[in-house]
Amino acid sequence: MKEQHDRYDRLAVRLSIIISRLLAGHAMELKTLADEFGVSERTLQRDFQQRLIHLGIEYAGGTYRLARRPLRPHSPDTFTFIHNTGISGIIPTQNRKLIRLLTSTSGISPCLIGHGGLPSAVTQSASFLLLAEAIRDHHTVTLQVNGRTHETVAPHRLIFQSKNWFLVTTRTRTLQVFRMEEINAVTVLETSFRNKPELDALTASEEFISALPHFRFISNVIHSFRGVFPEATSGLKGARL
Repeated sequence: MKEQHDRYDRLAVRLSIIISRLLAGHAMELKTLADEFGVSERTLQRDFQQRLIHLGIEYAGGTYRLARRPLRPHSPDTFTFIHNTGISGIIPTQNRKLIRLLTSTSGISPCLIGHGGLPSAVTQSASFLLLAEAIRDHHTVTLQVNGRTHETVAPHRLIFQSKNWFLVTTRTRTLQVFRMEEINAVTVLETSFRNKPELDALTASEEFISALPHFRFISNVIHSFRGVFPEATSGLKGARL
């Protein structure tokens, strides 16, 4: 029994030494290790190929070492999120060291983006996901907004501006903007719509985004002028596309 315990002790010591050297980046030869630990090369092969297989060890040039895995500065999903949401406009994404720092899960983040918070009804609403999917798939929707129904609306983009989420839509070539907090229900329809690159460019522009909180007022003013001075506003495009 004592002999068996001694064998296990020697095995534990040998493996711990090998692991520490692997983690330190050392490359080890079987013959050198066999002389050091007084075991056969076959025993050491079992150490590397069976007992330590979970470490991801590679054999090359007659030596064993940890497999070299190139470290990516950030995952493709992280970069795609930063680019697609427009965050790249305020974070220097070309600085890979900074991106690694910001995506680290250890410690306190050195950078924060102030947004003032949102009502939980907006951020947790199932309507948000339904609209995002409808925008991606180019499907029209029916909206319930403050008790009023808007049928066969083409959703184009969800934009966060001035502590609010806005839904940008079109219907019969008229541009409409809704605050997410005012949308009570969303029904995704089977009918689809054709996406327009020029509309994508418009809704991504800083001028358009900054005007979103005032869009309803601007639209109402244009429609009011059309009613009072139709001949003077015949050339105004207003909110029509």
